[in-house]
Amino acid sequence: MKKILCVDDDPGILRVIEAAFQAEEFDVSTVLSGYEMFEKLNSLTPDVILLDVLMPGMDGFEVCQRLKMRKETEQIPVIMFSVRCDIHDVERATQVGACRHIPKLIAMENLIQQIKDVLKETEQEG
Repeated sequence: MKKILCVDDDPGILRVIEAAFQAEEFDVSTVLSGYEMFEKLNSLTPDVILLDVLMPGMDGFEVCQRLKMRKETEQIPVIMFSVRCDIHDVERATQVGACRHIPKLIAMENLIQQIKDVLKETEQEG
């Protein structure tokens, strides 16, 4: 079972995502901030991280950049997930090491397919 770690400061969004991915038989963990995510990574190695961009304290760009600087987490694919999807945000996501930047308003089945695609690409690379 593939493990997904979802990071978002909105508990409602996390509940929806968690239910949708569990229905697809993913093992889903959720946290409300980048700080909580780094704590969670002490006991969990996810196959992919779905990361909100706009969060208080440490935004998703900083979280992703820190993930990619750590030897133990640099290979985990990160998908940035945001209501802001202008070209500057997409470019910045790529610069900090995210493999994709997708809009939060995407249909849930499209989000699930994006995750499956990233997991398939990761398996082919490995």
